Amino acid sequence: MEKDEDGGASPAHKSWGTSLGDGQLDGDRWFHILFKLFFPVGVYLAFLAAVMNMSVVGRIIGMRADHIISAVVCGSLTIAFIVAFIAKVGARMYQQGVGTLVIFILMLVQVACVAYLVQLRYKMSRERTRSSRED
Repeated sequence: MEKDEDGGASPAHKSWGTSLGDGQLDGDRWFHILFKLFFPVGVYLAFLAAVMNMSVVGRIIGMRADHIISAVVCGSLTIAFIVAFIAKVGARMYQQGVGTLVIFILMLVQVACVAYLVQLRYKMSRERTRSSRED
């Protein structure tokens, strides 16, 4: 990477790390700019699609409409804050090095697996207590 007169990276030859790390559009290549424009929108649309169809699920399990709306709004805001936090920490990890980012992603996967297992265990224990009450 070329250096400018101040000893920094030349804006005409930014890498992905430099482009995403500095938050400036000066010197970005066209694909850096497209990524910065469309990636946040894509992440939001993916989470909006996930939100987790929960209005349909809520109606199926018999929730009232006002409770469903409240649950979807709270869930959307929570997901937005979590995504923003993970993106900020991930960007900082990437600035430190790709290896650090990989470790961060692996930790996120582990946390997600543990959360799933805890939820599955809770569901199974709830089913057991329900079946023991019926007997």
